[in-house]
Amino acid sequence: MTHLPRIAVGTVQPESDLQVMLWALISAFERSGWHVQAFSSQSRLETRDGALPITGQGRRHLDSWLMDRDVCVQLFANAVQFADVGLVEGRYDDPTWPCGSGGSLDTLCTWLELPRLVALNVAQLDPCLPPRLPDGTAGILLDHVADIAHLCRLQTQLEAYYGVPVLGWLGQIPTLRALVAGLPAGTNPPPQLCQALGDELGARLRMDRLRAIARRRRLAGVGDDLFRPAGAAPPLSIAVAYDDAFSCYFPDTLDVLESQGATVSVFSPLKSDRLPAHTDVVYIGCGRTDEYVAELAANCCLKESLWNHVVSGGRIYAESAGLAYLCREIVAPGGRHWPMVGLLPALARRNPQPAPDRPVEVTVARESWLFSADERVRGYLSSKWIIHPDGGLSGLVSEAEHSHDLVGDYQIVGSRIHLNFAARPACVRKFFLPCRRSRLNTVS
Repeated sequence: MTHLPRIAVGTVQPESDLQVMLWALISAFERSGWHVQAFSSQSRLETRDGALPITGQGRRHLDSWLMDRDVCVQLFANAVQFADVGLVEGRYDDPTWPCGSGGSLDTLCTWLELPRLVALNVAQLDPCLPPRLPDGTAGILLDHVADIAHLCRLQTQLEAYYGVPVLGWLGQIPTLRALVAGLPAGTNPPPQLCQALGDELGARLRMDRLRAIARRRRLAGVGDDLFRPAGAAPPLSIAVAYDDAFSCYFPDTLDVLESQGATVSVFSPLKSDRLPAHTDVVYIGCGRTDEYVAELAANCCLKESLWNHVVSGGRIYAESAGLAYLCREIVAPGGRHWPMVGLLPALARRNPQPAPDRPVEVTVARESWLFSADERVRGYLSSKWIIHPDGGLSGLVSEAEHSHDLVGDYQIVGSRIHLNFAARPACVRKFFLPCRRSRLNTVS
């Protein structure tokens, strides 16, 4: 068994937002001398990561819907070995909430033997119908407490009702909450704001009790490396598109690839004139492509470099905004057409009213460098981009309703589905396999 201090922090209130409490708790831990590795309980690409400016380490992702227990335990242990405590955040299960929402925090608590903390927004409490806490709750954190008298009343009532200690509380702090609410979309909070939240909670937190809870259990089941390719892994160079237009990735995927010996370098579709030398795989993620269409369209050298990469046998995986970039054109809201890379015969439009990402499972119909035929693939479908084929765009899945959600050919895979490859050891191993096909035979 491995000793890895850890806790889960979640809500049981459908309308409650954990953001302020989480940032305050992570900051309070850091300021007390405990370095935190934060995890989300679902593999969703959130646009805001409060853990990064506090800890210097981006949030990692666990997901009981995408991963089996062994993969989850290994990913957790690999990340937490460099921290003092692992903190997994999310929403606890409630049978009255809609089904099919993806990964479960309660399942992760079972797999990882996580002590459960529940954050309660006291402004939303119904005194006649207190919320149900998950079994095994180890403590309660209170948010939006009015004053000390309010705290004393709530603490007495809740500890008597639940038999669970109140471990800390946040006041109404209107100035700090207004600063959080005013953050531009997609931006992380500044460190000074997180420090102020940590100061507010830290002065009202039973830190010694919290540390004892986090240390309570050892973690069983940390086994052999599930991602290691059979035999010696061949050299692998992965070029990741990273700039103002492309910046959203699962760091878990890059962690796992580097741990198996891959060399990961970055290039900018906005500014680079060519891919890094000796690139085997190009990885183009999500971002704000629609805000930089003119600059992307103007960088003809990089577009030519991507074509040369594919024609000479290289592989590409592109997701969401990256998929739009590989299309022939992006159509701006005003109707102007901007030429993109053109490796996929389609037009891409930004959806003005995208729905929240939702979990989907598809069946692979045609083999590619990344997936085998008949393989089942799970991820979170993004509707931020609408893909309109303008030629022979090939779908890679069997389900007609997802025909434009996973597209391409053997060497190019474009996806509207966010895929965390760290959840799929078989996919990680395929990165290290040589490509068996090349467009040299098909492009005149």
